[in-house]
Amino acid sequence: MQNSRLVLFLALVVATVILGFPAIALLLNFTAPSNITVDVDSLAVVLRTFCWACSVGVMATAIGWPLGLRISTFSPKMRRFVQTVLFMTLAIPSYAIFYAWWQVWPAGSSIHEFLVKHDQLALATNTTLALSLIGWSWPIAALMSVLCSSKGDTLLLLHQIDGVSLYRRIVHQLHTHFSLLIASFLLIAAITAANTTSFDLAQIKTIGNELRAVMASGGSVHDVPILGWSSLLFASFAAIVLFKMRIQVNRASISQSKKTAVPIILLWVILSGGPIIFGALHATTVDSFLLFSQYGGDVVRSLTTALITATGCFIVLVLSASLHASISSRVRVLASFLDLVWVCAALVPATMIVDGEMLAWNRPFFDMLYRSPLLLVFAQIAHFGFIGSLAGRWVSSNSRVQTLFASDASNSFIVFISAIAKRIIVATLVVYAIVIAMSMSEVAMTTQLSSPASDQPIAIALLNAMHYQRPQIVTSVMLLFVVIAIIAGCIVAIGSRKASFLLVFALMLSCNQDSLHQSSEIQVPISIIGGTGKADGRFVTPRAVDYNNGVIVVIDKTGRLQRFNQDGTFLSSIPLPPTGNGFPTGVTIDTDDAVWIADTHGHRVRVLDKMGNEILIFGEYGTGDGQFLYPTDIAFSDDGLVFVSEYGGNDRISVFDHGGNFLYAFGTHGKGLREFRRPQSIVIHPETKLLYITDSANHRVAAYDFSGELVHTFGSVGNAKGQLLYPYSVIVLEDSTLLVTEFGNNRLQQFSKEGESLGIWGMAGDSDGTFKTPWGAVQVEGGVLVIDTGNNRLQLLNGFMM
Repeated sequence: MQNSRLVLFLALVVATVILGFPAIALLLNFTAPSNITVDVDSLAVVLRTFCWACSVGVMATAIGWPLGLRISTFSPKMRRFVQTVLFMTLAIPSYAIFYAWWQVWPAGSSIHEFLVKHDQLALATNTTLALSLIGWSWPIAALMSVLCSSKGDTLLLLHQIDGVSLYRRIVHQLHTHFSLLIASFLLIAAITAANTTSFDLAQIKTIGNELRAVMASGGSVHDVPILGWSSLLFASFAAIVLFKMRIQVNRASISQSKKTAVPIILLWVILSGGPIIFGALHATTVDSFLLFSQYGGDVVRSLTTALITATGCFIVLVLSASLHASISSRVRVLASFLDLVWVCAALVPATMIVDGEMLAWNRPFFDMLYRSPLLLVFAQIAHFGFIGSLAGRWVSSNSRVQTLFASDASNSFIVFISAIAKRIIVATLVVYAIVIAMSMSEVAMTTQLSSPASDQPIAIALLNAMHYQRPQIVTSVMLLFVVIAIIAGCIVAIGSRKASFLLVFALMLSCNQDSLHQSSEIQVPISIIGGTGKADGRFVTPRAVDYNNGVIVVIDKTGRLQRFNQDGTFLSSIPLPPTGNGFPTGVTIDTDDAVWIADTHGHRVRVLDKMGNEILIFGEYGTGDGQFLYPTDIAFSDDGLVFVSEYGGNDRISVFDHGGNFLYAFGTHGKGLREFRRPQSIVIHPETKLLYITDSANHRVAAYDFSGELVHTFGSVGNAKGQLLYPYSVIVLEDSTLLVTEFGNNRLQQFSKEGESLGIWGMAGDSDGTFKTPWGAVQVEGGVLVIDTGNNRLQLLNGFMM
């Protein structure tokens, strides 16, 4: 082709912009190194990661390989159906399968209680994770097996006729498909090693999970070089071996006896599809289409990002096909090298791509790109571009296409496209289907690169929902994933028949939704306390705050209780004992300056004196009187009553005396009156003597008297005035009105004691006066202090509502 040099130039430009420049920035790290303290046992993390990766690779291959051989004996229609089902499984993320298995033994269930009683939670979590990773991975081995063994094995058939022992037949299969087995093992192991979200949910420290944690703490991949280099070397090794390996395909024409698909379908239902389908069907009966009523804008933004990313991968497809069709051997070698680079980028943890993109584009000249949604698109193309690259390789692999260009090298690019029209239509369908499914469900990269906005990618809401126990949102998203997977599977099935029509995707223009969310600018001086990091005076996801006698106390996800002066000057830090499952989400200071901690994942309340010494502890795991599942907040009445809110199955308010002795409880889990779904915080109004409780997952505030009788509620789901989206805290201001912090709407809303909305302040963002998933607030002298959780800081609104 005359334009081969131009195409090569364009392909190199795309690869350089998307992969090369970020890779160079990551390797050289042009910015100054961070000064954070990293407490990571890198060698242990690497060993743990590779143990998990190899174990999953072996188990998934051992299951999928023989099943693929069985599928190869099916009739063409049945084989196509089973292959489509297996592909649909891969279109659903592994963390969704993990969450579905996780909900088999939720907090408060008899299984969970048994596990806690016998100290087997870690074993149950590891088993659940292993089941989910294997359940997601075995279709990879099965599909590779059926694609490379679809014509039958003559010697195996003779063995069956002659009655050769099972051992000899297994040895023969191992010898025949050795390359396939190694390729399957390496691919699954590399994908598992790069997994972040599943290991994050299981709280198992692997390379991907630890890299994400370091980034969340304000660090970089360069702060844990062993993790970064280990993942890069393993991904490169796997990619090179996969490219070098030549898998032999038996072309014998002797057919084997056809076998039933029942065992394969049963295994698929048990390991993979069953939990997902159950969760999806559950979403149609519980809070039907809740996702779209609360996060419709988020879904639209995710779909927009997915479509743009898929278009980027389509460009990679066209360029790759052009290069592989070149008559120049050097160009074809470069095309294969680019394939290798794209595959390697797909096998490294998402956080490495995130760090590279941030280092590359966080520069004055590229500031507009760095702060735009295109940064996430660039990162996703880097991660998913291998789909377009390999699809282009397939498009040009047809012998007739290669013969055409070998004999007529002077044709133009337009003639080239015309010659491969049928194949490129099929490849386009497949690329769009796969990339859209993968982009919509990508979590690790999306949560790290998305800027605060009223409408964020749905993956952010999903991760919050899984972490903070909102199963109604998770099941709704799972329903969305199942629908996308079915559509993707059907498109691939149609594409495999080489359909002669082109599916046209119209890019949806991203509109600014901020104008749809009522808000008012905060017209007071604002002081910022803290920032991202593990150093003294900085935070990693702060979630609990209180104030008394000029001292602010804050607890974040590093498990530190930090003290500050009224003006934000750091005073001291006290490490809290780890529970193995998480850290507190609530803290309250009493009139004697004792610090009462809702030790959420420790299922207890801990009381510390001014010096950090423990003076009282009460509660334990359970659903009985005086027991807790996940306590969230504490409030005190003037007559010595202690009110503790909790969620996770109990979803109630328990009442104790000041010595921690249980008195009574009220409330149950549910959506009705006198029921709660994650009561997150409590405040007692000094005038009405009522408990105001943020019933966060019911999107309302409920007022109760001390005996547990409901007085009234206010709020409903939404973002208009008077509506709420996950209210996480409520405080009483000096004028006796209520200020509610909305985690879901990224704002503050003021209400009268009766529940009338008086005003809305703030919006999503990272500038002063804007918020990202604010967790709570507290009245201080001269203003209001807000926990701006997603931005890892506190915002002191001086003179607010004074």
